[in-house]
Amino acid sequence: MPNRCVGLTDTIVLRKVLNGWEISPIVTLHSGTPLSFLTGSDNNFDGNDSDRPNFVPDQIAKLDPHRGRSQAASEWFNPNAFQPNGSGGIGPGQADGNVPISYLDAPGYRNIDMGVFRDFRFQERFVLQMRLESTNFFNMVSLSPPTTTLTSNLFGAIRSAHSMRQLQLGSRLTF
Repeated sequence: MPNRCVGLTDTIVLRKVLNGWEISPIVTLHSGTPLSFLTGSDNNFDGNDSDRPNFVPDQIAKLDPHRGRSQAASEWFNPNAFQPNGSGGIGPGQADGNVPISYLDAPGYRNIDMGVFRDFRFQERFVLQMRLESTNFFNMVSLSPPTTTLTSNLFGAIRSAHSMRQLQLGSRLTF
């Protein structure tokens, strides 16, 4: 088969197809939201199930967030660093938990939604718009907040993530 050079006609067609595309990204970046810890019981007998737990001495609650994703999802923080409130806390009778409100942060959130589109004009009155739209274009995993109720079997675990990539292809003819 003979060597074929790209001709002038081919170049013009390629330019018409490849040029003129528009991109419209929406970038969303959030640091992790503050987490508040609850015991899930009324150990200080104030009529509320919103008691805060106590720290366990010699335990560190914060774990490295840059571990592997499955390891971070199974234990976002050290669940062994917390115990039910009762004695050794703060307030009258030391019955209130000593873990501060908003003590740790949940995982951060990042997302890029993208739209790619182009208008193709035919004659003078027809416009065909081709469009590709995507949510979470790069399919980045953003973990949801962990369970922070001490009485839960899932205490410290992350059981879900934000939405995965979704694509939508469409066209519109205007005349």
